[in-house]
Amino acid sequence: MSLEREQERKLEAIKATLAQQGKWHSLILMVITLLAVAILGVLLLEILDMRQMEPG
Repeated sequence: MSLEREQERKLEAIKATLAQQGKWHSLILMVITLLAVAILGVLLLEILDMRQMEPG
């Protein structure tokens, strides 16, 4: 029981921290997402270019 209560307390502390840092957190997530999309797009273009270069 006490372990469960302690986990709940930790979860509440994390939620409070995220609420305080909500703007920064969402901004960082957005930047990471945009970087991931850009990297995947570049990789996809590279793969497509390699396919076109292969003798058909």
